[in-house]
Amino acid sequence: MGAPVPICKSTLRKPKFAVSAHWAFASGFGPDTIASAAINQNMLSYLQREPPRAFHSVMTMLDFLHAKAQRWPLQVRILLNQDRYKSDEPFETAARQGDLKRRQQAMSVWANMLCFIAAYWDISCSDLEKMGLFLSEDMKVHVENVSIWDELGGNRKRIEETAKDFFILAVTDPKPSPRTNPILWWLTAVINDRLVNGPPELPVEGFEKESVQNLDLDSKLEALDYFARVLILEVLIHTWTPSDMYRRISWPPSYRFQTSAMKQQILTLLDRNDTTRAYQDKERLGTPFQRDDRILNAPAWRECIAHLETLIDDWLANHARGPICEILSLSRGVLPIRTYEDQVKLPKCRIGASRECVCVEDKYEVVIEIWANFTDAMGAYDGGFGRAITAGAHRVESDKDLAGANQAAREVIELEFGREKDARMWMEHVRADGTVRVIAVFVDKTHNSKVDTWVQKRVC
Repeated sequence: MGAPVPICKSTLRKPKFAVSAHWAFASGFGPDTIASAAINQNMLSYLQREPPRAFHSVMTMLDFLHAKAQRWPLQVRILLNQDRYKSDEPFETAARQGDLKRRQQAMSVWANMLCFIAAYWDISCSDLEKMGLFLSEDMKVHVENVSIWDELGGNRKRIEETAKDFFILAVTDPKPSPRTNPILWWLTAVINDRLVNGPPELPVEGFEKESVQNLDLDSKLEALDYFARVLILEVLIHTWTPSDMYRRISWPPSYRFQTSAMKQQILTLLDRNDTTRAYQDKERLGTPFQRDDRILNAPAWRECIAHLETLIDDWLANHARGPICEILSLSRGVLPIRTYEDQVKLPKCRIGASRECVCVEDKYEVVIEIWANFTDAMGAYDGGFGRAITAGAHRVESDKDLAGANQAAREVIELEFGREKDARMWMEHVRADGTVRVIAVFVDKTHNSKVDTWVQKRVC
């Protein structure tokens, strides 16, 4: 890896890039920082490898969501494009055959963001933290699952679902920063790659490197914003609930049933089997909705539009809470201003316990979480996002000293599932405070599960 390039006028020729570089430096990712050195070293190593199996699964998932986005009617695509930095026209997907490479470029920015993070994931997250990325516990679970499934042989269905959940968590992060939000952190990695290695930028798409030209910073910003809007449509599908009308008992039953059926009809039009990735220009002239005007006049549809307006205002507008607000500012060459205040972190307590409870010193407990059907490609799926296949977390031991709790964390797996030699994968990490965390995957005639146990200070 070459020595860091000093910041000078020739290096920061473009105003937008200068603003973005200033934003990255202010966030603690200057070229001379430990985090930036680790990012650039690992980036070089990552780009020299073959794309992981997970990469192609993530690309497939994004391509399918992209196909669904084009099927929404004009009214939705006009709303989706508001506050964008380039145009007030309806949101148009890169649907033409001639847009194939453009679509691959945009998807690869997101796919490599997740695959790069998963490539350097370990149970202690030490490599990620060296690079300055501190993910939330929910995000860590999804990265962990992508890494494990990829190592176990590439479970396409599971990788697609957990990747979608991870991206949605990133887009709807209410308190984003370059050190905690993967979208903003990945942007600092792109900026540092440009500064350290100089022009031309190293390719980060990882897909058809010889035929797909690498995107510049402006195009990467646009790609991050572009697919964030596609993902918000997925959030809309799973959080728009006309079934709330069932609580309005004053409404006739026939109307309530009609509303529920209307939502199902709309979802069927979006997700039906003839959704393809090979578009023709003529398909851009209409959508399945426009073939049945009754849908667009239904009360359920008006509720859908109202909910979309709320989602856009929360996550995609210039004043939104999520990371896209900062992406939009940088795209205009303006430094983002974060206005949120850190919330007080309350201690974790048992269900039903008072928020005033505190940890009991020198007393520990073991928590076990079981993911059923972990490696089953066609396992349970609830149609939403979140931990769809977890069997729940349970406290199984308490009032133990540290050594006893650590031993109990190992024994609870051995008693319920098997020993380390029986596991398909066994990872164990002793944390800085002396508590242990064990992750094991069992695939045999009896079990098909991921088991996660950890020791923590006992709460009241």
